[in-house]
Amino acid sequence: EAINITLNLLHFHYLDRDLYRSGNSIVIVSPGCGVFEVDQGLAGITKQRMMDNGIGSDMLSLGLPPLHVAPFFLYKVDPSKFNNMKNKNADDKQRMNYLKTYFEVPHWMNLSFISYD
Repeated sequence: EAINITLNLLHFHYLDRDLYRSGNSIVIVSPGCGVFEVDQGLAGITKQRMMDNGIGSDMLSLGLPPLHVAPFFLYKVDPSKFNNMKNKNADDKQRMNYLKTYFEVPHWMNLSFISYD
């Protein structure tokens, strides 16, 4: 969501140029280790907007590097959306049992970790 807000500022880069928006790169500082739970649709829109406008993204993580690939996005997907077997009478607690978690490595984002030496 924060990246999309910044993309709204950079979308009209050709109008009213000033030195505040002269570059096409976004730098994000995160306290985490590069694992983010995101909405799949919003992540797809963000990726498409960044590719269309040629905007790069660098992230600086203040946490320690994990032992797995980072960054990666976690998606929670309801499989009944694709199978048309959605039980409209089921409560939220029962629906949470049917959610599956998928992940994707966003190759359009560069992640660096800070060194505390």
